[in-house]
Amino acid sequence: MRTIRTGEWKRLYEVWKVLHPEIRLKSDKAKYVRGCKGKVLYESQQEAESIIPFIPERDGAVLTTYPCSICGAIHIGNTYDKRLLNG
Repeated sequence: MRTIRTGEWKRLYEVWKVLHPEIRLKSDKAKYVRGCKGKVLYESQQEAESIIPFIPERDGAVLTTYPCSICGAIHIGNTYDKRLLNG
């Protein structure tokens, strides 16, 4: 578990933009940025999943792990996906 400094994150984002020229709309890029910037980075899925029981629940949200295409690490985020909520 670690975090990255703003300067390092900006460099990763600039490389990511070059590697993904098909993502042109600012709103589409913002979805990826929200999923990465300022979040804790986990080295493995198992490490991230071991932290989930200690994170307080929010109404109607399920915590999940996901791989990040910007930094290459694993993040934890909320989902309101009905399929996950209904088991």
